[in-house]
Order: sequence, then C-alpha cells, then structure tokens
Amino acid sequence: MGDHSYVEERLVPAPEGGDISVIDYGGDGPAVVLMHHLGMGPLQWREVVEALGDRVRAVAPALRGHGRTSAPLLPGAANRHDLLAVVDELELERPVVVAAGSLCSAFALACAIEHPDRFDSIVTINGTFPETRESAQAEVDVVR
Repeated sequence: MGDHSYVEERLVPAPEGGDISVIDYGGDGPAVVLMHHLGMGPLQWREVVEALGDRVRAVAPALRGHGRTSAPLLPGAANRHDLLAVVDELELERPVVVAAGSLCSAFALACAIEHPDRFDSIVTINGTFPETRESAQAEVDVVR
C-alpha cells in the first residue's frame, strides 16, 4: 500500500467563477482523476487510492454543489469544463485516466469526446450504457 501522507486540498478556478475543491492524493505514475457519485464527495475514493498505492497520481475533484467547491451550480456543460480545468491547472499529462461514478460518467465521456487528445481512458462506474451510437450521442448532448 502506498503512503498517501501527501494529501492536499487544491482550489482550481472554475471557468464560470468560483473554485473547484480538489483532493490531491499525490503519488507517482499516470494521472487518475476520480469523479465521485452524486451526493458523495472526493473522500469516497480513499480506499481505492490506498489500494492503488503510489503507482498513480490520484486527484479527486468535488463537483459543483458538493464538498468545499464554491463554483455555482450550472447545467451539465459546466461540469465537463470543470474536468478540463482540473486537468489543466494541475498540469496532468497523458496518460490521464478518469474514473467517474453515476452521472459524472456522462460528463467525463463528453469531455473525452471533445478532447480526445487529453484522455487515455474513461472508466464508468454505475454509469449509463446506451444500446446504440445514436442514444449514446443523445446522452452526451444532454451534458454539452
């Protein structure tokens, strides 16, 4: 198990104002952005981060309306802009992997579709699984 004694809260300016609170768990290796389930928070990932050890650089943003994030609640598009702001501000370089729970899966997928050069993979947890390409596009359009 990795020693994550380096845990720091970072405040990332949100594109539409306010700040996004990000728990930076530190670590070496590929960057992993952990997006929590709705109603939860970035600390939900503690056990996962411990299991990953220092093999990854783990960061977990608090979504709008959660934790210490002060950015105002806005429609879905703001959430995907926030993901990109976190990646940029923390200077996370490829390979960037995003693990996203519930509705955050759609935000992460929309961001990766718009910026395929920025992400290596998106892992969805309890996300949606559309049956056709058209229904997948319709879901992504909702968060654009």
